[in-house]
Amino acid sequence: MGKVSGAILITGASTGIGRACALDLARLGYDVFAGVRSREAGDALRAMGGERIKPLTLDVTNTSQIPAALQIIEE
Repeated sequence: MGKVSGAILITGASTGIGRACALDLARLGYDVFAGVRSREAGDALRAMGGERIKPLTLDVTNTSQIPAALQIIEE
């Protein structure tokens, strides 16, 4: 399969299935906005996945963080 392009948002990207999906989609050529709960988790994920990983501090249970994340994605 060839490389693809586009962007995707994955929440819960610090661990488990979310992390695996973020890394795999970045490897396939997607820009991945990766929702993580801490800057440290985002830095670690980016170190594993490269520049296509775009960490966002985002806890979806904290609705005050959602507008800021949306603004970053739109930019």
